[in-house]
Amino acid sequence: MSQPDTTPAGQTAETLICPNCQKDVVYYDRIDSYYYGCPHCHQFFDYEQEGPPVKLHLFGQTPSLPLLRIGQEGFLRQTWVRVVGYLYRKEQEAPDSWGEYVLLDRDGNHSMLAEYNGHWTLIMPDKGQYDEFAGKGKARYVDTPDRQYRLFHRYRPETLYAVGEFDWNILADKDMEVSEYIHPPFSLTHEQLGSQSDWYTGEYIQPADIAAAFGLNNDQLPTPHGIGASQPSPVEQSWPSLKQVTLYALLALFILQVFFSLFGWNKAVYEDGFTADRDTSAHSEANSFKPFISPAFTVTGPTLLEFTFSSPLDNQWLELPVSVVHEESGKAYTFTKALEYYYGVDGGEHWSEGDRKDDAYLSGMPSGRYHLNIYPYSGSLDPVKIHVAVRQKTPIANLFLIAGLLLVYPLFQYARQRWFDYSRWSNSDYSDIEES
Repeated sequence: MSQPDTTPAGQTAETLICPNCQKDVVYYDRIDSYYYGCPHCHQFFDYEQEGPPVKLHLFGQTPSLPLLRIGQEGFLRQTWVRVVGYLYRKEQEAPDSWGEYVLLDRDGNHSMLAEYNGHWTLIMPDKGQYDEFAGKGKARYVDTPDRQYRLFHRYRPETLYAVGEFDWNILADKDMEVSEYIHPPFSLTHEQLGSQSDWYTGEYIQPADIAAAFGLNNDQLPTPHGIGASQPSPVEQSWPSLKQVTLYALLALFILQVFFSLFGWNKAVYEDGFTADRDTSAHSEANSFKPFISPAFTVTGPTLLEFTFSSPLDNQWLELPVSVVHEESGKAYTFTKALEYYYGVDGGEHWSEGDRKDDAYLSGMPSGRYHLNIYPYSGSLDPVKIHVAVRQKTPIANLFLIAGLLLVYPLFQYARQRWFDYSRWSNSDYSDIEES
């Protein structure tokens, strides 16, 4: 949308004479402006066109000259505006200072553009009247029809410098209490001066939008410092969609897990039983049985293999050293399982301990043909029946790893959001950081 290049009716530049230095002071609003700041000598005076100008205050030199000049036109938030005044202010109780530009639109309406530490807020009058209510701890809130705001700061302003035209006596603001509430990127300001209560709504404006609105280069604007009170988090806009995408990805991963479990990724690759006989050879160890070598079976990997061993033990123990041999490479994966089962009667009560069945797992097993070498040991001299089942399981560990990787970026963004909020509220006297 192009910027209008015509001056609104009734807003042609007019001049009046400064009562201090006798130089011209330019103004634009002939209807509502009654107070003026001279750009030459810094005299602030009242002139209502019914008598001579009245000197009110002589400001000293300011360390912060306005970036936007008086009379400069812009196109901000799809509205034509002209800069007609500038205030340089500080808190009475603190050294914090900021600038405020008075803007006049085509219809003669005023708004303010505040800049603090390189952060910009467009402030508009609000016709509503609202009540503050207490929350938990230090929290104070105000509800409006649009949203809920939380108290961020209270202060009394002091004007250090003024230039341009104003429709109120800015010197009276020293007795005004200002309360600022935020709901980023929006803000709500309450000004209480005696019985007069005024409310204003604000919206955070990105520096690049200010530069574009007034035809400036980005490097002409002050560099933002710290976190602005109503500055939106860089994560906030993308967070809802990021949460949704992450949820869908985890759901898809869960469905994939179920699919693998039902169709081929949770299947038996070997199952058989054998009877282990006592090894009576001259060089056999005590309690050893003859080794068992299984037929070969095929594994599609990388995958998780589950080994289930069972035996009808009767008050005895069974130890099973196992080697899982990859036939192509000759590499052996070894582990040992121990089964034991005892039972009896003690004082008329039946008891049992141990289990006749147990499982073992090997993860990340590569594809190929395998066989098992099992070397049983038992305290019994009788032959021992042993049942072995090998299942190729869904690679749950891999899915958990993928799920963990999916969560890395959302968790990082969540941490950024938390840090952003912490940094924002660490600048407020109404933060609950100390209590959390």
